[in-house]
Amino acid sequence: MSLAEIGATPAGGVNRQALSDGEIAAWRRVIGWAVEAGLTPSTDAAGNLFLTLAGRNRAAPPLLLGSHLDSQPTGGKFDGAAGVMAALEAVVSLAEQGETPACDLIVVAWMNEEGSRFAPGMMGSEAFTGERGMDAIRAARDADGIAVGEALDRLHQAFPDVPHKPLGFAAGVYLELHIEQGPLLEAAGRTIGVVTGIQGKKTFQ
Repeated sequence: MSLAEIGATPAGGVNRQALSDGEIAAWRRVIGWAVEAGLTPSTDAAGNLFLTLAGRNRAAPPLLLGSHLDSQPTGGKFDGAAGVMAALEAVVSLAEQGETPACDLIVVAWMNEEGSRFAPGMMGSEAFTGERGMDAIRAARDADGIAVGEALDRLHQAFPDVPHKPLGFAAGVYLELHIEQGPLLEAAGRTIGVVTGIQGKKTFQ
């Protein structure tokens, strides 16, 4: 709920689009919580945010947990943010109990998952996995003509003390909690199963 204050809309949702002032403010708040608990922040060339709790074996592939902090213009409070906050809460709880995990636990917030300001979406995660090159990502522009590259540089300038990781690294597991859009199943008391597939998406201009 504290995070939802950033970009809050009159309808009760959020407008916190990728690489905006709102997302910079969200980074600042989330990094503050993480550092207070002993996690180490870092980023990469694609503007993904990583918050690491060091494990016993630093060479082992890490466990990545998270989602995204950007929203649609009329987004819900929990779309994306729930995955980042749930991951942070889980990792912080371990840190507060003095637990040292077997491998690094890394909370991640991917850059521009939604694609509402810069199209197409999933830029940060696709750059991380090598599915899309940084030249193409940096060249994309929003409706006001601002390039992703300009906005990325501005984000990084706002966090000069946050170190940069190389783009992309091997992860042992990736886990993402995600809330879906509506309370209808819960209100009806229906059993909810494990998701095994998701809609496909193509963007045309």
